Amino acid sequence: MNRNVKVLLAISATCTVFVVMAHGSMLSAQQRPAQDPSRVDVSAALLAEVRALRADLAQANQAGVRAQLLTARVQLQEQRVMYFDRRRAELATRAAEAAEKTRQLTAELTGDEERLRQMRAGSAQIPKEQLEPMIKMFESAVENGKANALAASESEQRLRIEEAEMQSVLAAEQGRWSDLNARLDELERALPK
Repeated sequence: MNRNVKVLLAISATCTVFVVMAHGSMLSAQQRPAQDPSRVDVSAALLAEVRALRADLAQANQAGVRAQLLTARVQLQEQRVMYFDRRRAELATRAAEAAEKTRQLTAELTGDEERLRQMRAGSAQIPKEQLEPMIKMFESAVENGKANALAASESEQRLRIEEAEMQSVLAAEQGRWSDLNARLDELERALPK
């Protein structure tokens, strides 16, 4: 029986504690003053400020991502511009070499034609039996020289055309680079100071 009494006393004490707590909570609710209207305005202003800060932060994050993407694009475009500039320079070098080769072959051809003309004019020092094979050899050299000079000239023209096309591509790529750079500058100006 002693045990039952202890259980009843524990239950009774617990109930008493709950009743006192409930009563205290009701008293504190009744004693709480009504909310001050100025305090409500401050809370609303703080909430509005927090929302504005979150919006600014989201906008700054978006601008940061856009700036990173534009920076990456500018770097890729710079690489493209450098590649096409190297190609253009390489073609210019090859075209200059082809022009020099054309000039040399034309000079050789002119010299061979002059020697052939002199041989046909009949040089008295060379017997006619020896002159005929030499004339044929120089005629063959002149024909080969003409073919080589023509091929070199065509190669030079083809390289000049490729160089002009590469210059056009380079100008377009530089225009794209300038556009991306302008967009990056615009984005930078849009960022708050």
